[in-house]
Amino acid sequence: MNRAFDAVIIGGGILGIATAYELARAGMKNVCVLERHYLASGSTGRCGGGFRQQWSTEANTHLAMDSVKRLEGLEEELGYRTEF
Repeated sequence: MNRAFDAVIIGGGILGIATAYELARAGMKNVCVLERHYLASGSTGRCGGGFRQQWSTEANTHLAMDSVKRLEGLEEELGYRTEF
């Protein structure tokens, strides 16, 4: 087993997995995600799963709306059922 990685990410919650995803999209192939249990087993897996669309600033509203658009195409991009 190769133990040399280009990046090691501690934590398999939403931030850790999003970081691994973006590194892979940027072309990095040797990324390791370390998680104590299973992916999203911490607070990420316990959230309500909703997407807030009302914000006090227009910029935050656009960020939320753009995030939903990105997630809508993620299943096709990954070839994996995301249950979004």
